[in-house]
Amino acid sequence: AKLFREWAVERLNAEKADGVVILVCLDPRYVMVEIEEGVKGKFPEKYAQKVADAVIKGLRDKKPDDGLAEAVKLVADGYKGDGK
Repeated sequence: AKLFREWAVERLNAEKADGVVILVCLDPRYVMVEIEEGVKGKFPEKYAQKVADAVIKGLRDKKPDDGLAEAVKLVADGYKGDGK
């Protein structure tokens, strides 16, 4: 888990990005959803787990694309932008 989190943070820093990272690894099995500090206040509390649950459900149902699509939809729907 530490390796995945470090890699994700490294990539975000390299790209100067601030947002939501959804990382799915099939072997070893691992799902990580990280909401970066810059946008954390724009999502409901514990929203990362809700997004991760959508990915995990898709994997369990053997429909990974559907799970990831639902996760992305949740991110888009849950984002409370500033209207700009």
